[in-house]
Amino acid sequence: MATVGDYIGLALILALVYAIYQGFHNSGDVKQALSEKKKELKAKGVNISSEGISIRSNRAAMDRASYIDATQKKFTEGGQYLAEHSNALKFGKQSE
Repeated sequence: MATVGDYIGLALILALVYAIYQGFHNSGDVKQALSEKKKELKAKGVNISSEGISIRSNRAAMDRASYIDATQKKFTEGGQYLAEHSNALKFGKQSE
């Protein structure tokens, strides 16, 4: 005589078999949706391939001097922000 555990096990196995079947059945739809999304991204300038990702932009790459200037500016802005919000990093009774 089958017990409740046997019926629960059967239901779980049937659910697993059904999930695998649906996965194979709908895999074509997933592949089609992925290829359509890749085409949309490629039209926007983002190319995804097995070799990696490449992004097309109309902006020129920064030279070394402008890159260093921008980095220093952001460090300065970050330091000013931390100085203004120094209490944000304190915990407990000290933060009152």
